[in-house]
Amino acid sequence: MPNAAEIIKLVTDHEAATQNLRDRFEEDYGLYLLDQRLPPEPDDAVEDSNEGYRIYTSNEPMTYADKVISLISAGNLQIRTPAHDDQLSDREADDVCERFLIGAFEAADQRLLELIQSPVLDSISFFVTLRGWIAGRFLIGKNDSDETFVDITPWDPLNTFWGMGRDGLAWACHRTRKSRADIKAQFGKSINSENPDDQDLSIDVYDFYDTKDNYIVADGDVMLKKKTKHGSPTVPVVIVANPSTPKITSSDRDDDDARYGESVYKANRSLYESHNLIMSIMLELVARARKPPIDVHSRDGSKTLDDDPFREGSMVSTADGESVKAMQLLETTRDTGAFLGIVSGEVQRGAIPHTVFGELQFQLSGYAISTLRQGLESVIQPRIKAVNNFYRLGASLLRAQYTSGAFENLRLTGTDRQKNYFDEEIEPEAVSMGSIPQITLKSELPQDDTAKMAVAQMAREGPVPLMADEWIRDNYLQLQDSDLIDNQIKVQQAERGLPEAQLYVLMVSAEKQGRSDLAQFYYSQLLQIMFQKKMEGFMSEQQAQAQIAAAQGGGLGPPGGGPPGGGVPPGGGPPGGGGPPGIDPRALPNAALGGPPPVPTPQFGPNVPPGSPRPGSQQQLAQLG
Repeated sequence: MPNAAEIIKLVTDHEAATQNLRDRFEEDYGLYLLDQRLPPEPDDAVEDSNEGYRIYTSNEPMTYADKVISLISAGNLQIRTPAHDDQLSDREADDVCERFLIGAFEAADQRLLELIQSPVLDSISFFVTLRGWIAGRFLIGKNDSDETFVDITPWDPLNTFWGMGRDGLAWACHRTRKSRADIKAQFGKSINSENPDDQDLSIDVYDFYDTKDNYIVADGDVMLKKKTKHGSPTVPVVIVANPSTPKITSSDRDDDDARYGESVYKANRSLYESHNLIMSIMLELVARARKPPIDVHSRDGSKTLDDDPFREGSMVSTADGESVKAMQLLETTRDTGAFLGIVSGEVQRGAIPHTVFGELQFQLSGYAISTLRQGLESVIQPRIKAVNNFYRLGASLLRAQYTSGAFENLRLTGTDRQKNYFDEEIEPEAVSMGSIPQITLKSELPQDDTAKMAVAQMAREGPVPLMADEWIRDNYLQLQDSDLIDNQIKVQQAERGLPEAQLYVLMVSAEKQGRSDLAQFYYSQLLQIMFQKKMEGFMSEQQAQAQIAAAQGGGLGPPGGGPPGGGVPPGGGPPGGGGPPGIDPRALPNAALGGPPPVPTPQFGPNVPPGSPRPGSQQQLAQLG
């Protein structure tokens, strides 16, 4: 069991070992905040040589990062188990596991909002863009009321520290700063300083996890929270780096660790400084052109101007031997504008092309726009992969903890992959029986959906399609609920081809709207059509039997005593006074028996709520089936 001093030493040692990486974190954050910066001056330059000069700072680093953050955070998190040919019970178990993760992520976001924090996806979109890393804690816990809750807390990678073991994380820690008042309110411990002036200063607090326990300590080697079992089979923390560059080690470089898990500024850090320098020079010259320096000449050199000579209507008087004139300024060469264009072009190639967002001064072909969008993919997709890995590893942690047997049932809400809202208690045992779903963030990238649909249509045309419909929906169109869409298409085809299906859909819709009278009318029409088809089948069967008997030379009518030829006997029913086999004539409406259809009669009373089926309707449908 480590004590407070040992935990703090682990953290400080890891911080020192990864200082290059953390310096890069801070540098990139400064770019995002638009810190005024120019290229460093030569070592022999006069100190503060830029003092008194105007400095231009481009907003490109902030707008560029904000666009990337918005594209990632606006993505649709898809949680689904791929379709398989297993038993229906397996499919149902998979659905339970899907709903557990959907509800768990939703509950975690709700908890963060109540704590005045951003939802998980919003936070990690910011970190993976500006830091190039994602970190966070995944826990199933119990509150003071012994109620189970989901805790997913993103961590700032700048203040995240860790140690590696043989099979993964051996420990992980997140450092925050809290006031002494907050520490007293949260942990019930007072941390006083020998210096009264330090009482208002915040102190570092360390949230430390190893493979079994959780510790919370503070500077001064103070144990704020005693050792507590966290309930996870491994360290309940996920740390993921942007996979755009592998982790390498060079023999002649000592900053390789800072290049692993790069931010969006990877290609443009130095370019921003050059761009700002050129623009600062041009800004200064333009400002001076408005009020250039003035050469005032007099015999003794003591003449000064009381008024601003550049103000409209101002007058300057001079005596003999005195003169006032504006000094000629240095002019930028035409090469300056060309150089600025080169730098701006390189900035664009290292970021997101403006054309992706419709900022075009001229028309481009579809192929040209598609080529330009490849620059967007190179920026977004590695970060999407990091987000996917973060959720995938975190989902495994949540599932392992919940199915450990240490927690009561969770009541979760959300919308499943079939777009159905659920609010249910999900048992840990049920979650353990399902397959681990795939978790994919489908980013809302500007793309030509029309072209994708056209290609998908061509892939399924012809007598032998190139691809199966299910594969096209899953892999090319990347639809989350391909199973639901396939079922909906089949229902739609049935509705278009079968009058019975159309009437049934109309009847159900009328019931949902509380129109029991209209639903009853559709039901009557449905019974009539079904009876007619039953009668047609019955008569065809009787005719076939009569032909068989005639061929045998018997000349007898069909069995059952009915008239030859399969005609309908008096009374409107089939032989024997009944309906077709399996149908009770008493269950048929008048319209089906040749009489006028019944007048719809609304159902009243407290025991018949709106939308309820008419009494006896289920029995009648069963008889028809």
